[in-house]
Amino acid sequence: MTILRSLGLGLLYAVFMLFPDDSYRQMFSTADALDYSAAESPSEPSYLFEAPTEIKEEPIMMAEHLIDVDSLSQLPEYLNGCEITRLAMLIDYEQLPYTRKDLIRMLPVDETPLIEGDGGDIEQWGDPNRGFVGDITGNQKGYGVYNKPVEDLLNSIDTDGVLNLTGGEFEAVEEQVAKDHPVMVWTTSNFEPTESWVEWRSQEGSLIEATFDEHAVLMVGYDKDYVYVNDPLTGEKAEKVPKHPFIESWEQLGKQALTIYK
Repeated sequence: MTILRSLGLGLLYAVFMLFPDDSYRQMFSTADALDYSAAESPSEPSYLFEAPTEIKEEPIMMAEHLIDVDSLSQLPEYLNGCEITRLAMLIDYEQLPYTRKDLIRMLPVDETPLIEGDGGDIEQWGDPNRGFVGDITGNQKGYGVYNKPVEDLLNSIDTDGVLNLTGGEFEAVEEQVAKDHPVMVWTTSNFEPTESWVEWRSQEGSLIEATFDEHAVLMVGYDKDYVYVNDPLTGEKAEKVPKHPFIESWEQLGKQALTIYK
């Protein structure tokens, strides 16, 4: 033992006289667990055993949850305005001082003109990853907008609490709903996977794969078998939708999800 090498025989004998039982062994064992190597650390002891790691228990997510959020219809003013109408619901829930018209003015827009071929196929148009594509009112052809431009809009008015969940697992969406954070999700108009897809090129040359079944809703609840959404197309509040096909449609649209947390 390191400590024994520093003791003289006389002092060692005194220690044994003071501790006639085996209690001295515990003292020496404890001392031996320290390495007082001057070469390694002349001023601080080096411990051979690490302190026990604190184990933090993760909170258990509720099996079901529903948030009371007022619904809003995109019709008749905004035929292609599901994303902005759903955003207006979230803004109202968070009590931020912006109207739907305010949000439309602030929403990034890709103004690339629509170019169609002889057969009516779209050859060139805007990029929904850069801004809203087409006419939001429906007076002319319109498409929609994806998560990044909406995130940029939110960051311009609420820089402290924007959470982009795009690309993650659906459980992360449910976790936010369980915390009373409604989540904007991209899906299809019938909440099921679609086989109707089109392609066009953006002005920069990027290939855009899109579906005119694209839709956007505000997810306000979930349970084992269903999700609950505020649907801008119908104006229905907490519409009950089968979970499995809904998740599949969400995955088709790139797992896009966005929320505000406070």
